Amino acid sequence: PPPPPPPPPPPFSMIRRPPRSTRTSTLFPYTTPPISGVMHVPQDGDAIARLASEVHRQDAWALTCLSEMVTISGSLVLGLAVRRGAIDAENAWILSRIDEQWNIDEWGEDEEAARQAEIRRGDFLRAADLLSLLGYLD
Repeated sequence: PPPPPPPPPPPFSMIRRPPRSTRTSTLFPYTTPPISGVMHVPQDGDAIARLASEVHRQDAWALTCLSEMVTISGSLVLGLAVRRGAIDAENAWILSRIDEQWNIDEWGEDEEAARQAEIRRGDFLRAADLLSLLGYLD
C-alpha cells in the first residue's frame, strides 16, 4: 500500500533551512557556491570528483535506490544525505520541493500536479525504505 500522505508542508516563507555551512559540510568535505537564478554555474572539479567517488562506492542495491531518489528529487546531495542517514526521507522530500512549494503558495495548487507529486513522493519514500530494509542507512 502507498505510504500515508504527509502533513501539509509549511508555507514557503515558514521553511527554516539550516545555515549552508551546516547542511553539507558535515556530510561532504566541500562546499558548493551559493547561486541565484537559472543560469549554469560551474561547480568545483574536486567537489564533482568527491560526489562521483561517493556514488562509485555504492553496490548495485544501494545504487538502485539512490538512483531512484536522485532522479525523483533532482538532488544527488539529498539522495546521498538520506543514504548516509543525515536526513530522513520525508524531510529530504520536503526540501527537494522548495521551488514547487513556493509556486503553490504563490499561485495555488494544481490538482493533477499534486496527484503526480504524491506518486513521486511515495516512490521516493519506498526507495529510502528499501535502503533501510537492506541495512544501507548509515
